Amino acid sequence: MDIILRSSHRYLISGVVFTIFGPTLFWLLYPLGAMLGLAVSITVAHTARYFVFRVFVFTRNQGYRVSPIRYLMSICPAVLAEFLVTSLTYRFFSRNVVVSLATGVSICIGYLSSKYIFSRPDSQFILKSLGLRK
Repeated sequence: MDIILRSSHRYLISGVVFTIFGPTLFWLLYPLGAMLGLAVSITVAHTARYFVFRVFVFTRNQGYRVSPIRYLMSICPAVLAEFLVTSLTYRFFSRNVVVSLATGVSICIGYLSSKYIFSRPDSQFILKSLGLRK
């Protein structure tokens, strides 16, 4: 029996998996240093997430396309916020608090930036981001 999942269900499943995987990896790598652990965990988690989006969530046969540029632009605000929160808190708080704060901020900002970036068609987004269209 084949189970066919809608794109929204696959998006939800990948969201739950990576919401657990990314912070867990950061927590495990934290002893290497807060900033290095964050950098490695972000690199690994987002590389994996991008390929999961391309292969599992937004498949070509459904007309969706995940471009590397749009993906990087969608995660940039969240990643920068995560680095900012971590750099401001790791000297004062425990590993659990730092990982929790960074994760919470990243989820909120990541959701908003992804919603904005992926809600526009490619052509409109590219022209607007280059300042060629109002």
